[in-house]
Amino acid sequence: SIFLRQFVIFFSVENLQIGCYSESASSRQFSVSPGDYLPDNLTPYDCVNLCGNMKYNFAALQNGNLCFCARSEER
Repeated sequence: SIFLRQFVIFFSVENLQIGCYSESASSRQFSVSPGDYLPDNLTPYDCVNLCGNMKYNFAALQNGNLCFCARSEER
């Protein structure tokens, strides 16, 4: 399953919305990796910041060490 965080470009931790859901491997909504991070040291906040810096509205943390970004959370 994927750990999902929604955020706006200018955000504070208090405004983050958290949810979890499964994603099909054949139909990935979160398919963009921001790169430039160390998986062993990745935190949810790091993933949110990385995706936000790329102007994505959503960040997903998969397996606790992979970060993916999306513009919407269509399921």
